[in-house]
Amino acid sequence: MSEEVDIIKKLRTEFVFSAKESIEDICNELAELEKEFSEGIHMNIARNMHSIKGSAGSFEIDSLVSLAHSFEEVFNYLTNSLNGQSDYLFNLLDDMLLVIDEYLKEQSDKDRLDAIDKILKSSLAKSSPEVKFKALIVDSSKVIYSSCQKICPNFFKLSHAKDGLSALSLITTEGYDLVIVSKSLPKLSGIGCIAAAKSDPKAKNTYFVLISSDSFEMTKQLGPDKIILKNKLFYEEIQNILTNFEAIKTAKES
Repeated sequence: MSEEVDIIKKLRTEFVFSAKESIEDICNELAELEKEFSEGIHMNIARNMHSIKGSAGSFEIDSLVSLAHSFEEVFNYLTNSLNGQSDYLFNLLDDMLLVIDEYLKEQSDKDRLDAIDKILKSSLAKSSPEVKFKALIVDSSKVIYSSCQKICPNFFKLSHAKDGLSALSLITTEGYDLVIVSKSLPKLSGIGCIAAAKSDPKAKNTYFVLISSDSFEMTKQLGPDKIILKNKLFYEEIQNILTNFEAIKTAKES
């Protein structure tokens, strides 16, 4: 479809340039006709104008069609002289040339904008890595979420939930590759959220990380895949998970 549009656009532009030359020729022939009426020149002008009108109609350049029609309405009925209509006819030809110049300017501006748009889209496509994974950060204060935004690789799309029930709803409807949950949450604890989510098919391959202020043990069947303690290495451990997540996810699914 795009190729077909480009071909039509090229043909339309070629016609406009050709029409401009034809109108300039008509201007010269009309000047000759003004000096001495010639049936041959008259027929040639009428034929060329009719061709311009027909092609302009095919390419939907309505203003050019209208002006060509106005020219024909007067010119085609002149038989022996221009009968005082030369100024009117020359004005119509001038208007036709103005329409063409304006059309070419608009096309040039549009082409330039299209070219800029293509360059920008290409540049954005190159600079924006493909999103591979979805991660949900669950913490009531948004502190962890804000920190994850700063250290998260571009191939992650991050979302946030501020309580355990909201997180559970998102996990079971949206589906996530990685869920990082604070142990202490309003409405439903981090442990309760993970245990409930793990029973849902959408969370079958989700990697769960629980953030806790104290050390404890849980079975992986109901608990998280990893527990991170809030200490001086806390953010370093999160960054390590985010950076190496592709390998982590592959290992979990195998």
